[in-house]
Amino acid sequence: MAGEDSKPAVHAFVCPNCGGQIALRAAGQTVTVVCKHCSAVMDATNEDLRLIQKSKSKSFRSQVIDLGARGSLRGAVWETIGYIERKDVGSGFLWSEYLLFNPQKGFRWLVESDGHWSFVETAKSPPAASTMHLRKLRHLDRTFDLFQAGEASVVFVLGEFYWLVRAGDSVYVQDYVAPPLMLSKEYDKTETIWSMGEYLTALEVRDAFKIATRMPLQIGIAPNQPIGNADGRAAIVGMYFLSILFFLVVQAVSAATATETKVFEQTYDYSPIDVEKTKVSPPFHLDGRTSNVQLKLFGAVTNNWLELQGDLVNDSTGETIELNTGVEFYQGADSDGPWSEGNQFADTVVSSVPSGTYHLNLEPSVGDSTPTNYRVTLHRNVTTWSNFWWGFLLLSLFPVAVLFRTRMIETQRWSQSDFSPYSSGDDE
Repeated sequence: MAGEDSKPAVHAFVCPNCGGQIALRAAGQTVTVVCKHCSAVMDATNEDLRLIQKSKSKSFRSQVIDLGARGSLRGAVWETIGYIERKDVGSGFLWSEYLLFNPQKGFRWLVESDGHWSFVETAKSPPAASTMHLRKLRHLDRTFDLFQAGEASVVFVLGEFYWLVRAGDSVYVQDYVAPPLMLSKEYDKTETIWSMGEYLTALEVRDAFKIATRMPLQIGIAPNQPIGNADGRAAIVGMYFLSILFFLVVQAVSAATATETKVFEQTYDYSPIDVEKTKVSPPFHLDGRTSNVQLKLFGAVTNNWLELQGDLVNDSTGETIELNTGVEFYQGADSDGPWSEGNQFADTVVSSVPSGTYHLNLEPSVGDSTPTNYRVTLHRNVTTWSNFWWGFLLLSLFPVAVLFRTRMIETQRWSQSDFSPYSSGDDE
């Protein structure tokens, strides 16, 4: 609306301390004004701008947005009328706050901390007392986590404000985060004020106020900085579960249609004195469409091993497919009692074997050349899970990487908090 873009009327006054010119942009709503020439604090409700405090405070930080600068944010044009620097009394950490004014919408704040920005307004209603817990609270259907708590003190002030503010003033602060939002509570003995901040990128602020100078260097992850695109992450998770469902359906259909037909079975004796170690099976036929073949091996070995080199040979084409497998089994007893390891059973599967007449060439080898026997069984069109698990693993790589990255960023975010959910009890 045109009215929302109108520039506030400016009222000029003379500073009673230094004689410098003072411009009031929110006359009638301004309670305190701080002279930009001498930093004297004056009562703006008094027609003569009564002097409240002669200030010698100096700015510790570089002011990015000048007083009087206008910028468009959230569908309205705002004018910068005040600037405050505050610090955490415990750590000495400094941040900047810019007071914005629009004649129709009132006051908002731009808060800059470590190069990160938030657009802040007084909360329309405080959280209900019943939703507050030690480190969490519910507000506007969201859960906010306590990020920091301490005492904030004003170290520098410039411009005009809708309350009495002076260097040295302090309040207690609690910040709760649910990125990109931050819900803040400021309180002292006389009042409690809740405000809601929303994270802005430095690019949004720069473009809104046409800032030509370099923006402050961003350090770390801001308490309410969103991680990537939440909708994109939700889409990834949705596609992941849809893909797993698809794999499960395919696997279920495969299991339901698997015939697991036994096409060959025979037991062979092994002796180290055999002249011909290779055993050749009688011919057998593989029917139906191209499908897999499973070879199962039972080796009657104890404290020994047996390796089987098998070739599945197509009698018509001479094409050979390897079917190698092996077993080992050991047992005994010690002070802890009987023990065993290994297995006398093994299997191997090859896929995409065409129909036709085949035979097996089998060549066994045994660890200590003890005479033994082994049984070979061949099945056609069996259910396998290897493709499913490989697909599941490959599909999981991307969401796992996203979750790992999210965890790393969240750990970095909360590393600056005394209330980190990623800290152990010992750390705390």
